[in-house]
Amino acid sequence: MMQAIAILKQKGYLTALLTNNFFIDEERKKPTIHIDTANLDVIVESCRLGVCKPDEEIYRIALDRLGIDGDKCIFLDDSKRFCAAANKL
Repeated sequence: MMQAIAILKQKGYLTALLTNNFFIDEERKKPTIHIDTANLDVIVESCRLGVCKPDEEIYRIALDRLGIDGDKCIFLDDSKRFCAAANKL
């Protein structure tokens, strides 16, 4: 997935990470993202928002932060359920 994101970024596309994750510390400051985020324009984390995929709100937040409409976005995920939810936008 990260290779695809790097290629898209090189071609001039905006990129975002939309993840269902959680905090790993009691102070709720350290989320569980263990990837290189250099090629990402936007990071949307469920642990910071209190909403997660497949809730429509989290997809809308990602689109708003990217500054684009849903019909201008490609959503990649390993879950068919999450892809189906994104396709509704």
